[in-house]
Amino acid sequence: MNRNIANTATVGKLAFDLAALLLAAYAARYLVFADFSLPSAYAVGVSMAALMLILCSNYQGQELLFRDKEMLEDLNTAFVLASKIFVFTVILLFVTKTSAVFSRRWIVIWFVLSVLAFWLARLTYQALLGYFRAHGLSNRKVAIIGSLDSLPKLSERLQYLQRSGYDIQSVFCVDADNKTVHHDEFMGLVLPPCDMEEWFDDHQVNQIWISLPLKDEPKLRMILDRIKDTVADVIYMPDLFGYQLINQSIREVAGLPAINLSSTPMEGVNTWIKFLEDRLVAVVILCLISPLMLAISICVKLGSPGPVFYKQTRKSWYGSDFEMYKFRSMPVDAEEASGAVWARKGDGRATGFGNFLRRTSLDELPQFWNVLKGDMSIVGPRPERPVFVDQFKDEIPGYMQKHLVKAGITGWAQINGWRGSTDLGKRIEHDLYYIEHWSLWFDLKIIFMTAFKGMVSKNSY
Repeated sequence: MNRNIANTATVGKLAFDLAALLLAAYAARYLVFADFSLPSAYAVGVSMAALMLILCSNYQGQELLFRDKEMLEDLNTAFVLASKIFVFTVILLFVTKTSAVFSRRWIVIWFVLSVLAFWLARLTYQALLGYFRAHGLSNRKVAIIGSLDSLPKLSERLQYLQRSGYDIQSVFCVDADNKTVHHDEFMGLVLPPCDMEEWFDDHQVNQIWISLPLKDEPKLRMILDRIKDTVADVIYMPDLFGYQLINQSIREVAGLPAINLSSTPMEGVNTWIKFLEDRLVAVVILCLISPLMLAISICVKLGSPGPVFYKQTRKSWYGSDFEMYKFRSMPVDAEEASGAVWARKGDGRATGFGNFLRRTSLDELPQFWNVLKGDMSIVGPRPERPVFVDQFKDEIPGYMQKHLVKAGITGWAQINGWRGSTDLGKRIEHDLYYIEHWSLWFDLKIIFMTAFKGMVSKNSY
């Protein structure tokens, strides 16, 4: 029964969100038109938004994360979810040329009410879950098996489990000699001195969590053999603390279970979301800045002899090479004697106008053409030249993981001041944070912030 209720809870969360979205649409209709009915065109728009809700949300396979989620974090997620849905819906209405059918006031009010409705739905849902768990209807009885190294690290996460619907029944620690060691006290739980196999025979638990380092495969095999007769769900939580992982998850490959330790977020529907975002934003920006680019081209041509644009080989997604475009800021022969060098303060290679272009990042404007070609994205880690990639990959931990997504014109590191001649370790740290937390909303936030704090930098030379 516990398992059925847990599965129902996942469906219930989606049902609450869909109901909130629909009620907000009807309420907005009444506030704007004093009418609760939805015309056919509006019904289609609401249906598109509901589809976006399902696509933007991951309600499957997230039981542990869902139970451990803090209420305030869940409310913040609801706001982000509402924003995603309406951005996607407005883009679809624009692409299908149906946006003129809808009242702008209705769309804005619908968005505001949806945010409030999502918040109310999440609060109500948390209260219902709390009621069910208080009466033992949605609790899971859990036993934990681990090593002397992994259990202290896991214990830091256990403080939320009781109120998240997990009832820790017992904790077993397997020592170096494969003997079960019992702690007198672990997270406030008093453990009976008994053998692990005998304990499982006497107690009915829903789940057994095994937390061991990846190097302890023999110990894992031993534990699985000792608990082979259990009917509980067995969940392996590999001890990966200290590893620099990106988008870790569980998947199936050719019918075999597999753990993603580092993977790109650009898969499935995310690929198309990023594609549409890049092309639409690039087209709009190129149309707006075309007069500025013409003026810069004239100034570059008058400033020094040579071509207006400068092409340079850089690395992007999965380490592939591409030719990145920039406005030329140095004389044509600037690197003939020095070769590829890192731009630093006072190197004196840039022209007078070129210095201005670099300081204001205007030399990067031709890269919107790279975005249209598919070489780059609007948002992503900045691309680097192959010679520097070969150097930095051995010096900076996690450097090559920045290539799990396309290189970008702007990024999380750039708007936080880590650009130009700054700490590369901090820059990669921000790049990996972006990859780990990528979303359309995050991209739009970075684009918005770039306009105010990402263009001019004292560290650009």
